[in-house]
Amino acid sequence: MKKILLYLILTIAFIAGVGFYFKNSNTSFKLDQIKVEEETKGVTTIVDFGDENKVTYLEKNSTNLTAYDLLKKTAEVNNFEIKVKQYDFGVFVEEIDGRKNTNEKAWIYFLNSVSATAAADTYIVQHGDLIEWKYIEPQF
Repeated sequence: MKKILLYLILTIAFIAGVGFYFKNSNTSFKLDQIKVEEETKGVTTIVDFGDENKVTYLEKNSTNLTAYDLLKKTAEVNNFEIKVKQYDFGVFVEEIDGRKNTNEKAWIYFLNSVSATAAADTYIVQHGDLIEWKYIEPQF
């Protein structure tokens, strides 16, 4: 009877030890994965030209940059021009890479998938933001 009890205790201890090892091992992996994701994350800017042509730019050091600053960097890296007009409320993008604002299509920028409510040169981006410039039909 003592042997059975000893065997049972050792089996339970072994199972508990294996479970503890895998639990901590998995946690360590998840922490390493989060660390890698944080190191590669920054602010992503996407310019969608409305014809299935898109360009993407990732800025890892986004301290004190605006959405407009990142649009300019995206244009510089991808070799296209931007035309803007300055208003009291801020910069208004009139043209990107030869695509001008019209009644049918215009450049609208989105912040984290929501149409932005501030001028692009007034919004200071935050780590993890997604800035999208879309050449789409304006919704009035």
